[in-house]
Amino acid sequence: GNGMVYNIDYRSKKVVERNLSNLHHSPFYYQGFQCGSIEGVLQGIKFRNVSEQARVFALYGFNAKQQGKLVKWEDLYIKDACLQRMSYMYEVFLNDLYYECFNQNPDRKQLLLDTHPHQLRHTIGHNNKSITVLTEKEFIFTLTTLREMWYREIFLGEI
Repeated sequence: GNGMVYNIDYRSKKVVERNLSNLHHSPFYYQGFQCGSIEGVLQGIKFRNVSEQARVFALYGFNAKQQGKLVKWEDLYIKDACLQRMSYMYEVFLNDLYYECFNQNPDRKQLLLDTHPHQLRHTIGHNNKSITVLTEKEFIFTLTTLREMWYREIFLGEI
């Protein structure tokens, strides 16, 4: 029905909810790095050392999630570039990251498109930007924005 909600969770029994999780294994290239998942990148940017970034970026699943748990971070890094958490550039980075991951994984992109026009939800996230590299709101907003953009391109022929 129309009131359908997808609650994105890596542990879900539903394929779509599981595959849209940041922890899902979706190999892609980003900024010259070989990445294993969105989660790997989100944890990896907590490290200033570029070879540590590369190591963590390649991971997925709960293994990726654990990597940044004990890291005390204020600023975030990709290569030598500093990403300030509260900045507009950080929003641009998130959008770019998800765009590349989904674009390079067409099956996953299709799963995201197939959720249209229903609501996406992620009930286990935080919403305080100073303690998390990705709030629940940012996650859902980014996914929904990309979904609507791709949906329009495909179904309405808008560029």
